[in-house]
Amino acid sequence: MDIPKVLATASRPKRLSLGFKLFCYLGYDLGTLILSVAFLLQGAPPERTLFIYLGNVIVMNFVFWMGFKSRDRGVPSS
Repeated sequence: MDIPKVLATASRPKRLSLGFKLFCYLGYDLGTLILSVAFLLQGAPPERTLFIYLGNVIVMNFVFWMGFKSRDRGVPSS
């Protein structure tokens, strides 16, 4: 017994939109910036704060990029 075409097409995942990807990137980057500014205002050295901010942004943007790339690669193009 075959699955009806309506149900088969509804269960397939779709590629993530550019808007959602930008929301993830910018949301994380702005949140990290706010936390870095708070850390700076509490008296941390500026060099250490900049190093922590850039390290977090670079690593997490790479993780997001790899995750989005691997997910979209597994989705058949429509």
